[in-house]
Amino acid sequence: MALRVLITGSTPRLGLAFQFVHVAIWLRRRGLDVAVTGCDGEASPGLFRALESAGIPFHDLPALRRTGLRQLLFPAGDLAALVDTLKPDVALITTAGHIAEMKRKENGSPRAIFWLQSVRNTTFYARWARRLAARTVNRYSDQAWIQCELEKQNMLRAGLREDLVQTVPTPIDPQWWENAARAPLSEEFAPVIAAKKSGGAVLVYPASLLPAKRHDTLLRAVAIVRESFPDLLVCCPGRFSAKPLRPLVSNLGLDANVMFTESLVRQEAIPPLLAAADVLVFSSESETYGKALIEGFCVGTPTVSTRVGVAFEAEKAGVALVCDVGDYRTMAEHILFLLKKRDAAQQMKERARAWVYENYSFQAVGEKMISLMEGLQT
Repeated sequence: MALRVLITGSTPRLGLAFQFVHVAIWLRRRGLDVAVTGCDGEASPGLFRALESAGIPFHDLPALRRTGLRQLLFPAGDLAALVDTLKPDVALITTAGHIAEMKRKENGSPRAIFWLQSVRNTTFYARWARRLAARTVNRYSDQAWIQCELEKQNMLRAGLREDLVQTVPTPIDPQWWENAARAPLSEEFAPVIAAKKSGGAVLVYPASLLPAKRHDTLLRAVAIVRESFPDLLVCCPGRFSAKPLRPLVSNLGLDANVMFTESLVRQEAIPPLLAAADVLVFSSESETYGKALIEGFCVGTPTVSTRVGVAFEAEKAGVALVCDVGDYRTMAEHILFLLKKRDAAQQMKERARAWVYENYSFQAVGEKMISLMEGLQT
């Protein structure tokens, strides 16, 4: 009998939605019985068409829009009821808050596998707490696994048995990203299209406009880079308001060099944008994983990042240039190096693609994931 898998998380949106779909379809092709649950408020309809085409049922649970403390304190019971109905052998849980629902299963079934990709972020913590966490976790750890361990402890405190909690990195489909990157740029990025036609340099920072993403570091670095590349354009696709950043943009004289979308960008529009960039830049002070870096590596765009999350491994592998959090001068030096040294940038692109295939592809991770699930079943 095929292994029955339930993939569950909160709102499947942006990259997480595509992670859901890619993993679900890959597992289905391997002969597993797969179902997906979440809520579709912000996801692209194309994702659900892809699931339907693969014969994978999607269960929309609006109550899963609750996040964080609200989800822990006020579980709706919907997920537990769905588990009772589907009776999966394994649950791939992508949000720790769902443990409030899952712990009701006294016999320990289904088994829970916790994905590295979706460890809870420190983004919404108080500023002092966020920075303390960033320094403790990112500066003194050589990889992101420690954050997974911290979240695992939260799951255990919520009542889940220790032998039922496993951590695995989320696999990614590099070939999908490479193929999707060949599509034309969306008209919502018209300034990027114009910049490419005129031969101007383009930087992209795909991140929500939240304090932890430290766009201020990027903007100060851009002010230095613009001295050598006056027609430089920085595109920041991400939701939330850019109002807190606009005074800094004006003070640095970058009004004509920076664009913010201030809205949720369709995931299908992201790969061509990453491919259009001369350099991807990430200036965050805290990351749980850094999935956006991995996506950029799939496309093969040269990358500069602060030393957080998966950037540790990327730096060691020589697939990204990395600086300390807040060090905008070194960030500017790295960007200038990649813009001026095209041969070095091309070599980085080739190394990045190979590194993703070797470490994060379904071929590298997926088989281990299936073995782990089959082991939990027995």
